[in-house]
Amino acid sequence: MNKVKAFTLSEILVVMIISTIVISLAFTVLNMVQKQVKVIKKSIDIKENIQSLERVIWKDFNQFGYGELEGNRLQFKNPIDSVVYSIHNDVIIRDADSIFLVPLSYTFYLDKEVKKQGSVDAIKINFSNPYTSFDLFVFGKKDASFYLNY
Repeated sequence: MNKVKAFTLSEILVVMIISTIVISLAFTVLNMVQKQVKVIKKSIDIKENIQSLERVIWKDFNQFGYGELEGNRLQFKNPIDSVVYSIHNDVIIRDADSIFLVPLSYTFYLDKEVKKQGSVDAIKINFSNPYTSFDLFVFGKKDASFYLNY
């Protein structure tokens, strides 16, 4: 009689247990990597939004020179155009655009002095969330006519 070469039941069980452990470890590592990628993506999205906000505020400060502050409302205006920012607890609104960033704190300045009302030429906004912490400081250069009319 010819003997058939085969694995025993106990050998197959050992291989199945080892392969189950290896596959479960692989899925666990994959899950951890996917969570890290989501956190990194969220952090990058927030930083891109902050950089976009910085560019827009910088453009407005340098186009208009200074803004008028009334409470949480900042208005830039000249004879041709105007832009209004409203800073709320969960969103920053620029005219019809909503920027979904949560400012932790914000401070307005005029010639390096903190202002609560009136003309401002700089803003500092602190953003803090579980993914990142970031300070944004934007200022504009005023021309001589500002000081003549001030």
